[in-house]
Amino acid sequence: MPVMTISDAEYDERIDRLRDELRSRNIDAAVIYGDERSYENVRYLCGFAPIFEMVLLIVSVDEDNPLLVTGLEGADSAVLQTHGIRILSYPPFTVQGMVSAEPVDLGDLLAIGGIRSGNRVATIGTRYFSAHDMRAPLAAHAVPHFVVQSIIEMAGNENLVVNASDLMTDSERGLRIRKSAAEIVILEAANDLATTGLKAMQAAVQPGITETELLGIALSAAPTRVFSYWPIIHLGTDRQMAGMDGPGDYVAKAGESCMLYYPPTVNGYCANVGRVQVLAAGPRDLPPSRRDIVPDLFSPIFSGYVALLRELRLGVSGDRLWHAATQPIVSAGLATGYEPASHVGLGEWENTFVQQESRVRTASGMVLQADFTVVSDNPSHGVGQIEDGFALADHQLRDEIEQLDAGMWARVCERRARLADRNIYLDESVLPLGDLAGRWAPYLLDPTNELWPD
Repeated sequence: MPVMTISDAEYDERIDRLRDELRSRNIDAAVIYGDERSYENVRYLCGFAPIFEMVLLIVSVDEDNPLLVTGLEGADSAVLQTHGIRILSYPPFTVQGMVSAEPVDLGDLLAIGGIRSGNRVATIGTRYFSAHDMRAPLAAHAVPHFVVQSIIEMAGNENLVVNASDLMTDSERGLRIRKSAAEIVILEAANDLATTGLKAMQAAVQPGITETELLGIALSAAPTRVFSYWPIIHLGTDRQMAGMDGPGDYVAKAGESCMLYYPPTVNGYCANVGRVQVLAAGPRDLPPSRRDIVPDLFSPIFSGYVALLRELRLGVSGDRLWHAATQPIVSAGLATGYEPASHVGLGEWENTFVQQESRVRTASGMVLQADFTVVSDNPSHGVGQIEDGFALADHQLRDEIEQLDAGMWARVCERRARLADRNIYLDESVLPLGDLAGRWAPYLLDPTNELWPD
């Protein structure tokens, strides 16, 4: 099945939208930074993802064509990944020790990109900050110091250079937050792949199997070349707090919890579908200290998850979603973990607004990761988790999606119907992106015994 790609016209539209935002703030140019770990903003605007190198994208409101500044190796691949923007190399952006023929001044490249003395310049990096975080948030740049210094030298005054990373990922106004029809189609493909990999692992888990063996099974069922992070396959209750540790030679044991996450990317867009389940056929297979794990931990989490889905619609506040999602968990005497939903796209976590007292409201184009992670105060129970992806789309965007990919739209409609059969009625704007949405079988050895919503 061919995978949707972002068109050249959509990339051009993104640059135009960025320029409009810059003009609205009386900013003359933006310098967008990326590297091998954090390149999502650059990729969003021009399609380029650096490997081993640093990169800058310079967008001036007065220059028709942005300038991409890569390392020595990145220049050739940038020609293939981008669509006609100017590309120049800056040797210090290359891997350490690679020798260049001639030195290049970064200030000269900034000037070629359109930055002039007296310009107001925005840096766009990995973070933005608020007055809650620090005294001078606009002067705190999430970009390497040597780059910021060169920009200040070109502008002529440090007060002319501001952190405007919120232009990309602010929950209300960020350019990356409200997805296009093409982006949602790609994200559905990523979620479908993630679900396929997870289901293959769930079906294969038996006492004695190792984490690496499960990864091989998932890769066979759902091949991918890139993950948003290394798959979390943690077999054993004591492995649940291992963080982002990848699969090892740990062996599945009867009665233990299994944390299974398969997070592939498709054209850079992330999906994260996961569950914590118990390697048993029912409570009788568990030691006495763990027999109440489902009613005491999993069921309250699932109730919060279902409440979030039922409340989700266009125009609802983050505070309202937060209260709906956390009330069943808190009522069960559990402490909430992460925010119960976050924006997902080119980043596995782009931002979140689902927080207490948040006035930010949902909007068409948002893609949210329902993310429930709760640590029990009973050590033998460990952690309960469930994660799935959902898109929000108004009537116009839904029509665009259906016209763009009728097969994807049919899958979304089938999922909505299955959820309704399970007494989970979604608002018409809510599009489930994976086949496991609304489903959680707590016992791996009895997949037909699923939690059922009230």
